[in-house]
Amino acid sequence: GDVASFVQTVAAKCKNESEQAEVGGLLVDQLMIEVEIDAMKRILLIFQGALEEKLQAVVDVLLVRCKAKLVKLEKNPVLKPVIDRLHGIEVQETQPEMTTNEEPLDLLGM
Repeated sequence: GDVASFVQTVAAKCKNESEQAEVGGLLVDQLMIEVEIDAMKRILLIFQGALEEKLQAVVDVLLVRCKAKLVKLEKNPVLKPVIDRLHGIEVQETQPEMTTNEEPLDLLGM
């Protein structure tokens, strides 16, 4: 299934913060045993989706139980932007702007 629909299901089904924390705990358990980068990214994207849906109790479990693991995972350039967002750090995904003294590359030789 897709991450957004999973997060929406969690938001709809969890009646309180305790149930949200329980879901967070299950996700943390999976993250702790996962070894594949793609699978870890998917789990972290679920946490990011939970944050966007204001399911803070889900995210809090991750931030409390996985501090050391997150520090290690941050070293991976694929995972770092997602982890930064979970820590509340704004991530720039746009191209850096040119400074005024730079000319754009003329790729067509014109």
